[in-house]
Amino acid sequence: MKSLMFWLKSVGKGYSQKEYDIEKIKYFYDGYERDMKILEVSYNQDTFEFEKAVLDLNKRFRKIASDHKYDLLLGEIKYKRGIISENSYDQIKLEYQLKTGELSEYQYKIKLLELTHTGIEKDRAINEVDFLYGIITEYEYNIKNINLTYPNKDNKLYSMAILETEKKFLSLDPYEYETRFNDLVNEKDSKEWNIKKNDIYFEYKKISKEDEEKMKAFCLN
Repeated sequence: MKSLMFWLKSVGKGYSQKEYDIEKIKYFYDGYERDMKILEVSYNQDTFEFEKAVLDLNKRFRKIASDHKYDLLLGEIKYKRGIISENSYDQIKLEYQLKTGELSEYQYKIKLLELTHTGIEKDRAINEVDFLYGIITEYEYNIKNINLTYPNKDNKLYSMAILETEKKFLSLDPYEYETRFNDLVNEKDSKEWNIKKNDIYFEYKKISKEDEEKMKAFCLN
């Protein structure tokens, strides 16, 4: 009887086949089932547009738990269809893990940097985040930056930067600091090096005044 009533209602309406099918669905079904069947006749089912429309429908009927779950599922569809890269999809997954509490903010930022940065820029950025979140001390932060800036550890600028950092953060003994500084700025066993070494010895009472004067006279000759 219901089929007959629909046929009588639709006679003479001039529907196309798709319009007829949609009107028939509307007449016989309700709610989610009705809307899903309408999508099935409205779209080519092997398309992104159809999959997104189904996803939107599921969201509208609260079959998807949250907005971030929707974003994850949409990202998965786009990735599988080659609309976005694997890297972009991985970033979407990280966003989901952050919003669901699977990742802490710190973990999220580190993993995101691993996806978006490479080489020394990645290392610098991770160092910044480690310091920002208290994973490393300011001293460790500075040492790592120095190591990144001067990969050649034989570089005098590297040694100088390390020395100044140790002086600032480790309360380096003044005598040790002056001695190491002299080794860096003056060629070992040169006249300038010996004079400065002599001055340091006397200043920090490693030699007597008499020995200091003898040494200075020797260096100047």
